[in-house]
Amino acid sequence: MKDRKGWEVSFSGNDVLAGEKFYISYNPFPCGSEDEETALYSQEKEIFYILDGDFRKEYEKLFNKGFGACKEFYDKMKSKHRSWWSTDDSE
Repeated sequence: MKDRKGWEVSFSGNDVLAGEKFYISYNPFPCGSEDEETALYSQEKEIFYILDGDFRKEYEKLFNKGFGACKEFYDKMKSKHRSWWSTDDSE
């Protein structure tokens, strides 16, 4: 089902914005918690870049610029908002 600005609601209830070889996923209640998270996923690297909080609006502005622009945003925000669920430890 389509949501706003190209977002789709997945079977798990996440909002997903799919690009070429990457996607962004917003989860309002990860693992049943009350904290929100927004994940950037690289299908090429198979890495999740997850920020605690709702960053859909910021990613929407960058989405058409591609994965690199979205990753730059993640890199700027990770010092304060990086989720321990992120799998970018090896980078």
